Order: sequence, then C-alpha cells, then structure tokens
Amino acid sequence: MGMSAGRPRIMLLISPSSYRGEAFSRAARRLEVEAVPVLDLPEDLEKRLQGQHSIDFKDIPSSVEWIRRFNIDNPLAAILSVDDSATELAAVASDTLGLPSNDPEGSPGSPGQIRCVRC
Repeated sequence: MGMSAGRPRIMLLISPSSYRGEAFSRAARRLEVEAVPVLDLPEDLEKRLQGQHSIDFKDIPSSVEWIRRFNIDNPLAAILSVDDSATELAAVASDTLGLPSNDPEGSPGSPGQIRCVRC
C-alpha cells in the first residue's frame, strides 16, 4: 500500500473548474490520508505552474506513464477521479498499477461504455 510517513497516499485527479477538489482534500486530512492533487492542464500551461502536479487527462497513455513514474518514488494506495473528466484515466492508471479500481472498459467515455449506451 502507498504510504507517506505511515499514512496512505492517494492521488486526486481534479479538473481546474471542479468545486469538489477542496472537499476531497479536507476529507483526506480528516482521515489522515495524504492527498496528492493533480490538475488537468495541457503541457504548455503546466510549465507556468510551479509546485503543482498537472497532466492532460485526455492523453491517457502519457498520463498513465506520468502516474506510473510518480508511483515509483511516491507509492499510491489509490487514484481517485474527483469528477467525470478523469474517470477513465483513474480506472486505467489504477489497473496499470494493480490498485483497486473500476473496470476501465466500464468508465464513462470509454469505448466499452459508449458501445453499451448505443445498445
């Protein structure tokens, strides 16, 4: 399990327009869980932010690779999508790292979910 100083570490995937990020962060503090916020920003905007983690949620392969590398030095216990914009990314990244997750094929916006909706 991903731990930081004896506390579990989770990654929160947050849209910049989300109003839920702070609530998730407060809940993590109450539960004594380290929360690592990661914002959905294109690479050119990411360079302007210092001290913030950000990735492009639409680029699933690159984002999963970034999360995989982050996990090497900062083991994660879970990856959570704070809102719908990163549901598929959270599922794919969690599956890749062997963390508990939803089935990536059942995530909103995934090819499997789109096929199901069209049925």
